Amino acid sequence: SNGTFGVTTVGGSSDPLTIDRKRVNHFSLGVSGNVTKLSMYLEPGGKSGTEVFKGVIYSDSGGKPSALLGVTSQVTFQSGSAAGWYDLPFSSPVSLPAGTYWVGAISGGTARVAALRFTRSTNSRAYNSNSYGSGPTNPFGSATIDSELMSIYASYTMGAAPSPPVNAVLPAVSGQAGQGQTLTVSNGTWSNSPTSYAYQWLRCDTGGASCTSIATATSASYVVASADVGSTLRATVTATNAGGSASATSNQTAVVTAGTTSGTFGTTTVGANPDPILADRKRVNRYTLGTAAHVSKLSIYLQPAGTSGTQLFEGLIYADTGGAPGALVAVSTPFTFSSSNPAGWYDLVFSSPVALSAGNYWIGIISGNTSHVAAFRWTSVGGSRDYNADSYTSGPSNPFGTPTIDSEEMSVYASYTTP
Repeated sequence: SNGTFGVTTVGGSSDPLTIDRKRVNHFSLGVSGNVTKLSMYLEPGGKSGTEVFKGVIYSDSGGKPSALLGVTSQVTFQSGSAAGWYDLPFSSPVSLPAGTYWVGAISGGTARVAALRFTRSTNSRAYNSNSYGSGPTNPFGSATIDSELMSIYASYTMGAAPSPPVNAVLPAVSGQAGQGQTLTVSNGTWSNSPTSYAYQWLRCDTGGASCTSIATATSASYVVASADVGSTLRATVTATNAGGSASATSNQTAVVTAGTTSGTFGTTTVGANPDPILADRKRVNRYTLGTAAHVSKLSIYLQPAGTSGTQLFEGLIYADTGGAPGALVAVSTPFTFSSSNPAGWYDLVFSSPVALSAGNYWIGIISGNTSHVAAFRWTSVGGSRDYNADSYTSGPSNPFGTPTIDSEEMSVYASYTTP
C-alpha cells in the first residue's frame, strides 16, 4: 500500500526562496515505509531565470534535525513555470522505520525565482545557510527556528521487507601490502539484492587474528600506513537492504612491508614576517612534488596574533591548472589554535594519506570564522600566493575559484612517503 506524510494542502502564505539555504519541517511517519519522493508546492517568486532544488530528509534528535538520510535528484524551476506541486524523486527508495523526520529542500545559487507556500505553526521549521554546490551538510548543524509550516510531503510505499543480505563469496583485497600502497576490497557476492555497502579495514597480527578496527578507514580503498608495518590487514564489508544488514570479512593480506620516507615539499624555514589570519579565507602556495608519493600531513608555522580566543583551520591541497589552483584534492582534519598556544610548527593531519603523482600542487589552509587569534609567517616571493574568501563552515570550494595573488610565501610544507 501507499501513503504520504507531511502537508498536502496549499498554505495561505507565500515566501520567495533565498539562495543556498536548506529548510525543513518535522513530521511523523506512523509506520515503516520506503520513501520514493518528496512533493513541494512552488510558484513564481517574481524574479526571472531558473532556480534549482533538491529534497532532503533528516533524522530527528531531541526535536531538532540531525543526520542526513536522503537527498533527491535535482529539480529546476523556471520563472515561466506554473504554480503547482513539483516532485523531488529519490534515485532509490529511502527506507525509514516509524518515527519523526525532518523533510524539506535545499535551494541553489539564485534567489526569488520560486516561492514556497506555508501556514503558520509555531516552531515548525528549521533552516540554515548551506552552499548548494557543497551539498546538504551531515549533520544538519545549528538551525534558526521559525513558524513556516511548508506545503511539502513525502510519498512512501509499504510492503513486506526483504530478507537481509546473505554472503555467498567473501570480499577480496587487491593491491600490494606495502606502506604507502593503495589496497582495494571488492564487495564480494551477496543474495537478496543489497542496496548499499559499508567498509571497515582491520589491522591484524601476522596470522590474521587479533584484529582491531582502523579509525577512519571506512571506504573501499585504503592507503597502507606506517602503523600497519609488520601486521596484516583485512576488510569487513557490510551489505544492507530494506530487510537489514550482514557483514563478511576478507582473508588477510601478506605482512605489510615498510616504505621509504622521502621528506617534504614546501617551505620548512620560518619566514621573517608575521600576518594575522583573517576569518573565512583560504590561502595557498604552489610547490613542486618531484615524485609520486602519499602525503600524510601539512605543517604550518603559527604564532599568537594578539586576539584572545580560538581559531579553526584545515589544511588544503589543490591541483595546479595552468599556474593557478584548480581542483580540490584533499582537506585535513580540523585543528584549533588557542591564543595561549606558543609559536611553532603545527600539524594538519589527513585522515588517510593522500596519493599524489609527481607535479605541481597548491598547499595551504582555510581559516574559521574568528580573526587574528593566530598569525602565520612568510617571506616575500613575487606572485607566490593565491587566496580568496570562502566560508569555513561550507568547506573549501571545488574548484578553488578566482584568486587574489600576492607575494606572501607562507611557512607551510607537506610531509610524504614513497613506497
